Amino acid sequence: MNFLKQLLLTISILLIGASAYALGLKKDSIVMIDNNYAVISDASPIDISYNDDVQQVSELYQSNDFSKIKNMLERGKDWFPMIENIFSQVGVPTELKYLAFIESGFNTRVYSRAGARGMWQFMRFTGMKYGLAINRQVDERTNPEKATYAAAQYFKKLFTQYNDWQLVAAAYNCGEGMLDRAIEKANGSTDFWEVYKYLPRETRKYVPHLLGIVDAMNSYTAQNELSVYLQNHGTPKTDNTLTASINNDYSTAVKTEQKPVSADENNTIAVANTSSTNSAIVAEKEFYQKEFFVYIIKAGDKIETISKQFPKNTIALIKNNNNISSNAELSSGSTLLLEK
Repeated sequence: MNFLKQLLLTISILLIGASAYALGLKKDSIVMIDNNYAVISDASPIDISYNDDVQQVSELYQSNDFSKIKNMLERGKDWFPMIENIFSQVGVPTELKYLAFIESGFNTRVYSRAGARGMWQFMRFTGMKYGLAINRQVDERTNPEKATYAAAQYFKKLFTQYNDWQLVAAAYNCGEGMLDRAIEKANGSTDFWEVYKYLPRETRKYVPHLLGIVDAMNSYTAQNELSVYLQNHGTPKTDNTLTASINNDYSTAVKTEQKPVSADENNTIAVANTSSTNSAIVAEKEFYQKEFFVYIIKAGDKIETISKQFPKNTIALIKNNNNISSNAELSSGSTLLLEK
């Protein structure tokens, strides 16, 4: 009987949270949601501070039927198992896998203008410090498994230094020296939100971006777990749209050579049975053969002005390479992949 009560309570919590987001409730009317997330996120060591900055990112990723979440999952589906396995072995939160999306969109070949490279955007010195071979013959920053292991080791080291995962993400973005100076200006506080105002503008966007994704994923996971539960137990459902659209997205997915390295390195391309298979293969293959750099969106940026600044990147090309819809607004602090 106690088990049944607990089960019903859990389902009620998930239903309230899902319904509130579906209605688009704002922060001043979602005290209940904040408490619900404390329950849903209990297993995570990362504190999701639910403030305006985090809420803005979370709502952005949940808008348009979770379109940004689906895009992230589609890009990361070949990488998440590998990243989660390595992070679990090393002992860092698996939620930090989303930093690879923020850093590079899971592109293992991407460069930044500052010289960072690969899925985790390691600078040369930091990459070598954590065991990556970088010389004229090889650059292991582009090796997804080795770079992920190096990132996990770096995260673990940063946590022993700061004992807070929000500060770990901040240090990963701006560097330990800059974070240490910010902590000093904050009178030695190790509360990220106390240190926040002394950090570079990019880092003030970077950490809430991570927390917003984690928060949005809590909602996305809760809704889907509830949907699966209702399906398995034959309970009448009011809306199957989300589950149906997700299943449809994954059933038509196209996989290319951009996948975890295996023993059979024959560059074959596995595809789903779709009528547009050939064109999809060509588009995906061309995408991953390109060389990109990461552009961090600033306040007031528009695709048109970015295109003028980097003429090789036409408006259509920017939208296509970043899966941006025609009426989408650019979010300050987010990133775009631009062709070199």
